[in-house]
Amino acid sequence: MKRFQWPLLGIVTLWLTLAIYFKWSRAGCGRIWSEACTGLAWQRFGDFITLGWISSYQDLLAGLAALAGGASVVMAYQMQARDAKRHRDADARDDALAACSIASQRFIDIGSSLSTMIIGPNSLSTEFIVAQYKRLAYIDSMLATITIAQVREIESFNPVRGGDELGLIADTYALARILQYAGDNLDAEGRFPLKTTADIPPGMLNNGRIVQRAHMGVLRSFFDWSNTSD
Repeated sequence: MKRFQWPLLGIVTLWLTLAIYFKWSRAGCGRIWSEACTGLAWQRFGDFITLGWISSYQDLLAGLAALAGGASVVMAYQMQARDAKRHRDADARDDALAACSIASQRFIDIGSSLSTMIIGPNSLSTEFIVAQYKRLAYIDSMLATITIAQVREIESFNPVRGGDELGLIADTYALARILQYAGDNLDAEGRFPLKTTADIPPGMLNNGRIVQRAHMGVLRSFFDWSNTSD
């Protein structure tokens, strides 16, 4: 901005000089410092102070006032829209974080029940996870898809008939970790790009269990195993 100060000052000075010259040349009062010219200049200055010049420019001023009013309305609307979006984003992020936390913790609880095979009537219930589907889909469609896929695996597991318990446990804990990581890395709008993520550190879950690659299915592709000995 500073580099434009001197050119701008020069333009304003030139404009004022020319304005004074043309006003004097059109006044027809003789030399610029003559009594007639100074009297006329004083009269014009008085008209300026008392706003007598407004009548000559009332249409222009009315247009400028309307333009300024319209601009202020637009600016106020934009500010209101930005504030509303900021509040919506904050609410969406809070909802997304809550969904990740609820679903992750429920997967941990289910994984613990499967690990100990102490399975009560509601030990494998996925109701709370399914209830978060819309919020998880808002975060990332793939996150919602793999969550529901794991829910189906859990719902189809029969503790009496048995099956691949180790694989089910590993994938359940893996998804708990993915949800935990997504919740910790949400953007300002409450989203997480799981589709482009393949470097989640295995880390430790809330129950102290470390996610391990052994027996894990396709979910292993979302993790970075370079720093593990598993």
